[in-house]
Amino acid sequence: MKNSSKIDMPPETKPDPVGSTVIQAWTEVLGSPPDGPETNFFDFGGHSTAAMRMITRLRARWDTEVPIRLIFEHPVLADFIAAARRLVAAAATSTEEPA
Repeated sequence: MKNSSKIDMPPETKPDPVGSTVIQAWTEVLGSPPDGPETNFFDFGGHSTAAMRMITRLRARWDTEVPIRLIFEHPVLADFIAAARRLVAAAATSTEEPA
């Protein structure tokens, strides 16, 4: 495990606010930032309780429902960030008022 908070990620998975929040929650829960975009949450030391703690943090930060299955269906960091971006975008769209 690396102790650096900088993660070398391909351009399509570079952390934006959603990605940065995911990486921050991951680091808080697992005690170390992920090694890179292909890091698997469960191979990195995560387990079901850690997954719930991470999802709880994301729900609070985004003020939206994040299903626990998201981390089980997308345990690889880059995949999880992509799925989280879709979820956050959909939540933002559903809460916008019509023009």
